[in-house]
Amino acid sequence: MILSIFCMLDTSNWIEIVSIIINGVLAFWIAKTLQNSSNNKRVLKDHFIKEVINLRDNYDIFSKHILSNRITPREINSNFKSLNIQATSILSFLNKKYNINTRYLSAYQIEFKKLITELDEFIYNFQTNEQIVLEDASLNKVIRFQQINFGVFNNLIIDINDK
Repeated sequence: MILSIFCMLDTSNWIEIVSIIINGVLAFWIAKTLQNSSNNKRVLKDHFIKEVINLRDNYDIFSKHILSNRITPREINSNFKSLNIQATSILSFLNKKYNINTRYLSAYQIEFKKLITELDEFIYNFQTNEQIVLEDASLNKVIRFQQINFGVFNNLIIDINDK
């Protein structure tokens, strides 16, 4: 029965059937391609967001070492260099991909380093490179700085998501 229906079709009917099949295949291919492209963009954003979270966590660990008196002035300088390299690398990629300013975290980085390296305890222990023991006033300055400025990482994550 189906064979007899196909035999009764003329050329214009066959052209329509082939067109429908081709359009269906093209629609499926376009939808699949767009979905893969969308997925790839999301995966890349998620990767960069994880990198920013990792950087934020590294700053948090670093701050905790400072606050818990478990770090020397030279270790502090070394950590600042390492964190700056990590931030510069991440922001360089974010700038290329999403046009995010490479200096996005600069104010945070500069102010945090200035705060720590200008503490009397840091200056006093720099020559001997002994672990820094922060006085209450210095502890409060560091904690206050973190409370005020730590949201910069969340803002960066939001900016990545908005692109």
